[in-house]
Amino acid sequence: MGTAPVTPAPVAAPRRGIRRDTGLCRAPALVLAIGVVTVAASTISPILSPIGPAEIVWNATADRCPQTKWVHGIQKPCEEPDSMPIAWHNPLTNLTSLISATSCTYASVGPTLSTLTHHDCKHARYVPVNDSRPWTYANHQWLQSTRVYPNGTGVALIHNEFHGELSGNQSYCTFDRKTAEGQCIFWSTDLGKTVDGGDTWELAHAPLLTLPRPYVKDAGIAGYGELGSILHHAADGYYYAHVSRSYRNNTGGGPPGTVGGGTCVFRTATPADPTSYRGWNGSDWSTTSVDPYTDPAPADDLWRHTCAAVDIGGSRATHLNPKEFAGPLTQIAGWPTHAMVGLPSGKNGSKVSVFLPAAEGAPFTTWVEGQPDLDLDSWMDPCTIGGGQHEWMYPNLIDHASPFGLSDGGDAMHRSDGLSYTLVGNSSLYLYAVLSRAFIIRIPVAWFQPGQPLPTAPFPPAPPPALNPAGCTQFRVSDASIAAVNGIYNRSGQMVADGTYRYKLDDAHELYHFQATWRLGQPSVAVYYVAHRDIAARGDAVPIKWGNCGGPVVHCIA
Repeated sequence: MGTAPVTPAPVAAPRRGIRRDTGLCRAPALVLAIGVVTVAASTISPILSPIGPAEIVWNATADRCPQTKWVHGIQKPCEEPDSMPIAWHNPLTNLTSLISATSCTYASVGPTLSTLTHHDCKHARYVPVNDSRPWTYANHQWLQSTRVYPNGTGVALIHNEFHGELSGNQSYCTFDRKTAEGQCIFWSTDLGKTVDGGDTWELAHAPLLTLPRPYVKDAGIAGYGELGSILHHAADGYYYAHVSRSYRNNTGGGPPGTVGGGTCVFRTATPADPTSYRGWNGSDWSTTSVDPYTDPAPADDLWRHTCAAVDIGGSRATHLNPKEFAGPLTQIAGWPTHAMVGLPSGKNGSKVSVFLPAAEGAPFTTWVEGQPDLDLDSWMDPCTIGGGQHEWMYPNLIDHASPFGLSDGGDAMHRSDGLSYTLVGNSSLYLYAVLSRAFIIRIPVAWFQPGQPLPTAPFPPAPPPALNPAGCTQFRVSDASIAAVNGIYNRSGQMVADGTYRYKLDDAHELYHFQATWRLGQPSVAVYYVAHRDIAARGDAVPIKWGNCGGPVVHCIA
């Protein structure tokens, strides 16, 4: 067997709004084997690479639904993509839905992901409960992982967050804004269900997975938050789900004297049964989740309710999301069974981490980095969405052929894998992501054999932006297309946790540094502009030009 050099077919240029016709790229000619080979262990470490420029799938300006919500007494758009883009195919209507969950979760809909026809603002796929009490575990909710069966039933894992800082209740939180430590934020995971193929999802049980201690006033962000896909593992019949975990020392969230972070794995043979989920504790599938308000755990029993972080080879990547290989790639002897992508630690640049299963270890608990972090910035047009002007968020591999060619001819469970977009191949594979909660994009990608030539990126890296002098106390902002942003910004308040200051024009407009970028907006309410990433993302100095092809200009004047 051999591999042929790659000559990708052209991809349509990025455009705004729903993609109605994509002209899919063709992947490399990797698969030459005939007949299925039983793979005992992977000996090949394939390389993931873009093969065409990014496409805009959803644009807040053109596609956002008109519904609004109230935040700190201010009305703002309700639809702001704030989770991994996910998709499912409804077997009852033969339509695919694409979402990135938010306070108002509306779907882009079409026969396939390649032929999305409209963004449906008339019908929310899931309506968050938004209860204001922490013990309900039904607060701010994100429909994050969906599993659809051929008969139209299905289950979902719902990421839940209680935000004490938004509650207006001082007994829950001293603060009224998000802090650098995420104080007063409490994560958990709930269980959802559908009976109409995913046209509508509803809450079935809360909490499904949570820390074994109640909410603690002013404590830093903690909990078990659902992130990745619900994968069915045919080898043992279990379903697996990755959950982000975080608990603080001596808060009752884990064994005394310990701190926990990373991502852990839960599994179940019957995902609709909330009592059936068990987490990996490092040696066994025995971690159970309890509701601390109804079933409090004594300190010497906390270890029974604390899962272990998966081994990802020393990487600190977050938002891990595994997928299963299907189709012709699996005919190659030594090809891995699964692949997983994640968000590199630090949110520094438009990068994605790629992982492959380790040779040993319980399913989905041990991974190795398959390649250096993949930098996508040179695959995004710097005059529209690239050039570091937007925050890169929530990458997810989605293959458009998952409900079709990749799952054709299989049994009901394999069809469910396909309907749930958990299968990936190499002819219609995309890396989806969110940019600054204002865009959902996708970049056509493909798997290459080690040593195979890789495509050349269409947009070479731009030089780093010029910076203002450090130590400025006053800035002038000009040339912003949002006229109200222009004006004089004066230093306001004390130095914040990352060593920077905030600068204020008025109550609705500030210049501030958050999550490795300088921003113009109103903290916790709205972001109007995000600057190029500064040197090492430390906030040492404010960039002068905030756009590659126009945009705000910020000058130090005092």
